[in-house]
Amino acid sequence: MGFSERRSIERIPVGEKIIITYKNSIFMGTVLNLSKVGMFIGTRISFPSDAVLLIENSLIKILGKVKRTTDMNGYYDGVGVELSEATQDFVEYLNSFKTPL
Repeated sequence: MGFSERRSIERIPVGEKIIITYKNSIFMGTVLNLSKVGMFIGTRISFPSDAVLLIENSLIKILGKVKRTTDMNGYYDGVGVELSEATQDFVEYLNSFKTPL
């Protein structure tokens, strides 16, 4: 069974630019997918495990904890983040990507 098959929570593909703030430094990233409990952000930055990031764009501002960092061919390409709390703004943001049945 692969990693994606073990997930019990739906991941929604996104592709939205975001700003990441960590220790008073600002980085850019792209939310590649998200769920009600987390998101995967495409970025070339390697953040420490359990680092708390401020993630924001024009619609959301939320804290998340780094759970994993991925790399491809020796270059960092993304970070998996667990959200601290799903605010109403975040729930609306998440729902905006869901396609109606």
